[in-house]
Amino acid sequence: MKRLLIAICMLLAGCQEGTKPPVAVAPVVKPSQNPSKKYPKYLPDTAAILANQNLIKLLAAVMRDTLVEYRKASAIPPVISAFLHQNDSLYNEPFAMADYGHRYNAGCTPEKGLPGRQLRYLGVGQRTCLLAYNVGGVGVFTRVLLFEVRHDSILDYWTGILGNQATNKLGIVTQLLNSKDAPWRHYSGQRLML
Repeated sequence: MKRLLIAICMLLAGCQEGTKPPVAVAPVVKPSQNPSKKYPKYLPDTAAILANQNLIKLLAAVMRDTLVEYRKASAIPPVISAFLHQNDSLYNEPFAMADYGHRYNAGCTPEKGLPGRQLRYLGVGQRTCLLAYNVGGVGVFTRVLLFEVRHDSILDYWTGILGNQATNKLGIVTQLLNSKDAPWRHYSGQRLML
């Protein structure tokens, strides 16, 4: 069944992977900014997320969509950035994330001035967004978020934790398909935390 789902997602994706813009890594960590525009507040359906009710639909939508990859947290679409700021449960500060490859607080002893997250993958399409980032603390783990968006609204959302070091669209989708039926305890109670 898992092979069939992977094959379907790969067929849906075809050769639609977006052109990757050149990567220019700046030496300064620039966390995402708190957006000034007001967006409709999206309230996640926690029960649907925990039961993976929308996961396959969102993965198929991501695979159909042409994603442009970014290495800067500032490239997170404003409506998603607003959602992250509204729902941040990691710290008592604005949602902040280091760019890909930049320093962040990966350990349990935080260094002042560094965010607790580091961008791992950001793919933005016309209707979807796939975001994965490392979260530091007692142990480092990778959070993944899937969004279906239209204009300035989030239509659907799922979040979970990656079990391996996938860093591209196909790798992340494959990992999520392979672990979609894992028991909830596999996620160490961290599944919904941003």
